[in-house]
Amino acid sequence: MKMLAEIKQSELMLEHHQKRLETLGNQIQTALVDFKADADAEQTQKLIHHLYWYQNQTPKSISQLTGCEAKRVWKIAGPTYISQSCTSCGEGFITEVESKNQKLSTVCNQCKFDDYQKNRTKVLTQYLGQNVPQDYDKYLRSEHWKNTRKKALERAQFQCQLCANQDSVLEVHHNNYGNLGKEESKDLIVLCRPCHRRFHTK
Repeated sequence: MKMLAEIKQSELMLEHHQKRLETLGNQIQTALVDFKADADAEQTQKLIHHLYWYQNQTPKSISQLTGCEAKRVWKIAGPTYISQSCTSCGEGFITEVESKNQKLSTVCNQCKFDDYQKNRTKVLTQYLGQNVPQDYDKYLRSEHWKNTRKKALERAQFQCQLCANQDSVLEVHHNNYGNLGKEESKDLIVLCRPCHRRFHTK
């Protein structure tokens, strides 16, 4: 008898919650109609961003709710940002995520840069056919080099000394490493990134 009473009570609760769901569904539809009538582009973007990233709604369901094209949902939603711990150094870092299908990096940018610098000496030696100082990567992070680099850019009037490009990222290339730490103007040349790449692969 007790079990039958519990079943009856559960049925009543289920009926109550179903009615509540229907009421909430109607309220949501009314709210969305009002929202679409009054909302501007920025408010719509914020709603789509919230539904896409935090409510885990599919583009199709968001399209049905907002009237936006399903194929444009991810673009309108924009990126989100996730806090992670670097598997290399253990420090926390923020990753920009543009899509739910995006493979997230597990290594912070600083560790990527450090790893790149460790391999740079070997790569440069291979391309240039001459020995690059072992502490070259450390030197490139020094205040002395930052000041030397700035002066080289100023001398070149912030343009590539091969093609005069001012729009690309500019890099300061060592013509030789004999005067490392006490570079003269002839030891350096300012190059845009494409020219610098060609310089090392010529």
